Amino acid sequence: MFDHLPLAAVIDDCVFCAHGGIPCSVGRQDPVFLADIDQIPCPFDPSLSANALNHQWIIRNVVALLASTPVLNSEQNGEKRRTEQMAFGKKEVERFMKANGLSFIIRSHESIQEGVSLRMDDTLLTINSHSMVCFALFIYS
Repeated sequence: MFDHLPLAAVIDDCVFCAHGGIPCSVGRQDPVFLADIDQIPCPFDPSLSANALNHQWIIRNVVALLASTPVLNSEQNGEKRRTEQMAFGKKEVERFMKANGLSFIIRSHESIQEGVSLRMDDTLLTINSHSMVCFALFIYS
């Protein structure tokens, strides 16, 4: 069932929603457009490959949309890789939003003790996605 769900959604033509974060534009001159995301096949099958470069781009962006995280230091850019995850920074967020006429991003894929976190000049809202944080706060309060 989950492989048939969309990787991202746009609300009212201005709010981008994804589990992880924004698509990855590493190695591209142009930013990633929403139409590019629409080209990712659903359901996604990582074993299928039309051509190697396109397949690599699709895999990278499926991972970015599902599992990327914002860098904590707003001065860093997201092209630096963490151990397993892709990271994105303020510059990537601004570039993606400007290219697509967006004004806000809602994401999760992060354990936020307060439940929500607003970052990057109040344009990136992260909603807690780990139930154990809420459970732990309840137990220890």
